[in-house]
Amino acid sequence: MSLMHYIFRTLIIVLPATCLAGAAVSYGNGLQGQAFFYTTLFTFLMGLAVGILSACLNHKRFLAPMNPINNYLHDLAKGSMGSRLKEEELGQLKSIAASINHTVDSWAHVLTVIQKASKSINEYSNHLSHGVRQTTGAAEQISGTMEEAAKGAEHQVYSVSEAASLIRQMTESLQHVDQSAQRVSSSIHDTLDKANMGTQSIGSAEQQMNSIFTNVSDLSNTVKGLGDRSSEIGNIVEVIKGIAEQTNLLALNAAIEAARAGEHGKGFAVVASEVRKLAEQSGEATQQISDIIFYIQNETAQVVQTMDLVNAEVSEGIGVMNDAGSSFKQIQNSIQSVTEHISQVSGAVHGVSAGNEQAVTSMDTISAIAAETAKSSQQVLAATQEQLASIEEMSAYTASLDELAKEMEELTHTFIM
Repeated sequence: MSLMHYIFRTLIIVLPATCLAGAAVSYGNGLQGQAFFYTTLFTFLMGLAVGILSACLNHKRFLAPMNPINNYLHDLAKGSMGSRLKEEELGQLKSIAASINHTVDSWAHVLTVIQKASKSINEYSNHLSHGVRQTTGAAEQISGTMEEAAKGAEHQVYSVSEAASLIRQMTESLQHVDQSAQRVSSSIHDTLDKANMGTQSIGSAEQQMNSIFTNVSDLSNTVKGLGDRSSEIGNIVEVIKGIAEQTNLLALNAAIEAARAGEHGKGFAVVASEVRKLAEQSGEATQQISDIIFYIQNETAQVVQTMDLVNAEVSEGIGVMNDAGSSFKQIQNSIQSVTEHISQVSGAVHGVSAGNEQAVTSMDTISAIAAETAKSSQQVLAATQEQLASIEEMSAYTASLDELAKEMEELTHTFIM
């Protein structure tokens, strides 16, 4: 408000009041005529002077300092907070200016804190969004890996079950072979009876044949031991080969599946460790084979010595055995050949049957473990999918937080510090 406008508004109130006061004083003193007029005029002029003087003083003390305050508040409403009111120049309004400056300082501090907080929130939100994206990618990769692991475990259960079924069928076939071998063994006994009849025709050489029979018996026992152990060697070698191949395959599959599963594949890694132990047992069986071979070599030496004795006795009985030698040799050769083959077949059948039973047991164990692994993989897959959903929800919250931080930053940028 300008000075003249303020004086005019003041005089509108003061002058009528002074005129009425002068008239009242004149009337009260009984003044009339010129005295009444001059008294009233003097009162009017005094009121005019006092009104103008008081209006100027009041305008200078109260209204003039309001212009900087109004201008400052107008700039403050536009967001300019870089300047402050000069309190010493505002006179009686110094306390008001101080309060306004203090309020502006407080708001400037608050806005500074809000700006820093919004920037920090924006940075944290960006880092969090980046982390959420990485976590989402990792969770999706884990989910895909676990799904493949579950499918692989189910396929492994099917393959192991099919292999166990084939081994059972093989065991049944071997049992039929064993029965056939027993029938052949019975036929061999008949042949031995005929051979005994042939020995009766060489009674003149009975003494020599007794000695030969004793040595041949020793040789037969030794050869039987050698044949039995040879059969055991063949059986153990075949079983170990089968187990080693299956063990290597299972260990490889287990290691691959455990590597794919990562932290969730620790349980599967335990299975791989057990399979490796089975491979070590196969190595121990190989050592046993070496020991048996060494034992067979010793017995072979004994057989050679025994054969030397037999040859000496046979040389002494050549003259006596001329008549029945041909037939007896044919029978003896047939019996020895058939006996060796039957012993080999029987030993192989029993060894393979035992190995098959052990393999079936191992297959059942592996099948149970694979089934449990498939079930665990399904559970882990479900948990991973739930975690992926939570991460996606977190990503939405992070986006909302980022938008809020940007809005706060835009609002604080309207203020000029």
